[in-house]
Amino acid sequence: AQLCYAVGIDKQAAEAEPSATQPARVASAEPSPVVATSESLEAALAIPFDVNSSFFPSGAGRELRGFLEGLPAAGPVEIELAGAAGTGSVRGASGEEAQRYNAWMAERRIERVAEWLEANAGDRQLTLKPRLVEDDPSREVRLRAVATP
Repeated sequence: AQLCYAVGIDKQAAEAEPSATQPARVASAEPSPVVATSESLEAALAIPFDVNSSFFPSGAGRELRGFLEGLPAAGPVEIELAGAAGTGSVRGASGEEAQRYNAWMAERRIERVAEWLEANAGDRQLTLKPRLVEDDPSREVRLRAVATP
């Protein structure tokens, strides 16, 4: 797997296309939704994290495995990892310090998901593109995969 760290805050993309940055949440027992067209294969998954935590919530590994298994085993796949950088205050911290902490927490969550994907990708050709979504209180990392034939 190839990791491409071009992390940037994309507040405008989140506001312009909320559906692109907020895929439907996948139930733990269900495989991730995969929509195929003749041009490409797309899959989406959202992983909500607990407050002040970058550890996977219960069932996240199962959801990630279903997401990964829904991708083609051959050919390149690009996966956007959009991490929600919250808006919450941090006890005893200034607004600027809280913003830095929330961004750091979002980056840490993205790294955890990226590490899991890299460790479990097998022979899949993954390019991971992490980014932050500013002012998003959801605490999610949203994955969007696109594979072209």
